Amino acid sequence: MRIDRSEITPEKLAAWPSVLVESLSSQEQDRFLKASLAMELFARGSRLADIEQKTGVRRHQLYRLVRRATTVHKDGRIFGFRAFLSFVRVKPHHRESPLKRSYLLDHKGGKTGAMAQLLASYPELNAFLERELAKTPLLLRPRPNGQVSVQGLKNIHRSFIAQCRALGLKETDYPLNQSQRGIRSLSKVIKNLASKSFANAAKSAGATRSKGCRSDLPANSLQAITRPYQAVELDGHLLDIRLSITCPDPFGFEQQVDLSRIWVLVVIDIYTRAILGYHLALAVEYDRHDVIRAVQNSVQPHAPVSFTISGLGYGQTGGFPSQHLPELAYAVWDEIRLDNAKAHFAEDTLKALRDQLGCLVHAGPARDPDKRPFIERFFNTLSSNMSHRLPSTTGSGPEELRRLLNASNQQLALAMPLSELEQLIEAVLASLNATPHESLGGRTPLQAMEYWVRDRLVPIRRLPKALQDDLCLLQCSHTGRVNGNIARGIRPNVSFYGVRYAGQALAERIDLIGKSVRLLYRPDDIRTLRIFEANGAEIGMLTASFQWNRTAHSLAMRRQILKFVRESKLKMDAETDPVHVYLRYLRQEAPHRKKAATKLAAARRVASETKPSVVSNDTMDGIRHVAQRNENSSADESTPVRPRKLSIPPGFSR
Repeated sequence: MRIDRSEITPEKLAAWPSVLVESLSSQEQDRFLKASLAMELFARGSRLADIEQKTGVRRHQLYRLVRRATTVHKDGRIFGFRAFLSFVRVKPHHRESPLKRSYLLDHKGGKTGAMAQLLASYPELNAFLERELAKTPLLLRPRPNGQVSVQGLKNIHRSFIAQCRALGLKETDYPLNQSQRGIRSLSKVIKNLASKSFANAAKSAGATRSKGCRSDLPANSLQAITRPYQAVELDGHLLDIRLSITCPDPFGFEQQVDLSRIWVLVVIDIYTRAILGYHLALAVEYDRHDVIRAVQNSVQPHAPVSFTISGLGYGQTGGFPSQHLPELAYAVWDEIRLDNAKAHFAEDTLKALRDQLGCLVHAGPARDPDKRPFIERFFNTLSSNMSHRLPSTTGSGPEELRRLLNASNQQLALAMPLSELEQLIEAVLASLNATPHESLGGRTPLQAMEYWVRDRLVPIRRLPKALQDDLCLLQCSHTGRVNGNIARGIRPNVSFYGVRYAGQALAERIDLIGKSVRLLYRPDDIRTLRIFEANGAEIGMLTASFQWNRTAHSLAMRRQILKFVRESKLKMDAETDPVHVYLRYLRQEAPHRKKAATKLAAARRVASETKPSVVSNDTMDGIRHVAQRNENSSADESTPVRPRKLSIPPGFSR
């Protein structure tokens, strides 16, 4: 290793990892201080002869110290002054002499570094061990004497020896010529591989999860919260509840089928702990559209629910901030804190948060819920006070007593109807807003919000009047191409997710054939689109072809329908409503598959929440009505509703 003296400067020397000299013995202190002084003189440009005269460190010793100090430590930094300590190894042992063949299994000695040399000579063995550890992680068990044993070592050792024979090693080669076939050396290698990082070590020790590492950088990105609506937290929570819907069987009788999963997405104000809004997502995993709907429900005025369950309601003091304080309608926050879920940082989500609401988006470190303590604590409270107290709970784990008790008598109908859950969630969240908090001085979140908004007149940012009258965050844009053929008499049209869209606004625009356009659509009802030219000029409204324009359906539903058609699970003709065919298929599969039942419930929800176009815009565009729905009626058999209007967001042309 050639040493460039210009690379060793006093500035770089000051950043080297240091040593606490007071902890060393007097003899070790004298040796360490001489080496440190020699390195400082070397960095200042002193002559090597002068350095040797002042410190007693010779030229070859000084170069050796430089090489040791600039070697990379396992913590990612260089050794620095730590390399000047006695008995410190800066690199692992490397065997250079080849092993001799031996026919004696009890021959001892002369095998230092043999396993490392074997793995270096045969990289396939090292790759084999890494694959085995990734496939079946071994457990490291601490012993009373302080050592660590590897559970399951014999199985992987047996496979390792078979791999050695497959590579052509003979009985006279290491490790086959050893009495124990190198099992102790293999144990050391496995421990090193399993301890390569904390995540691997925690997994090998049996930990189910590991928290993220705290950053050494100054925490200047999170400012202190001093007022309401300064910052909020958003996250999704999987409810530990069995849910059901009523579905007719092929003979016309009604039967209950279970759903797979349901998520509740909640937005909480950090300063007052008030729940601003929420959204229920019927899916195996919630997506970006569910996140946007939760945000929109938190911004718009909360519409009260008509409860049909006896004894359930808002009470005297329960409710939501925008429901009790009209001045909080369309109030927006300055910062929103999320975790690193993909749905939270999708392009559509960021566009709605930053461009339309004008708030900062902050993501904490991965796998570190302590950065979002309020939303995590709220979900724990929600599980303890609601989910785990219901007869239909599944508990927080497969071995929990509540889950086992519910599974002990499976002929009982313990699943909770979806319509009842929607009312229960509304009542529970409203009551939590009326629950006193010690951190608020015994006040409830609604009282704290009223105090700061009405008594202290704290400034809160609100959406402009233009956006309040026509708020629609759940709109996405798509780049398309205008199709058409003048010679064949085919008018201009646009293809969007396998369906042709046309309209009077585009029918005469032959100048746009073959050109790119921008399409604006609502993912919860894609029967209509708005089309714009490439420069942002509006063209007008487009409508889907006849068979796709009858029944309200979401983008996810259409994708699923087209997938089933490709897989020959659905058969349709030009006159058949594909949504009705899809729902009929889900009704047949719902008694046997929970995912099909969940998709059926989500499809019914889309149809029931779609309002006719005569309703006002702010009613259409997201004020969430959780009214009682008759689960016995099939929304897919009802009269088709008219498509919703689409609004143009401000600045879309830009």
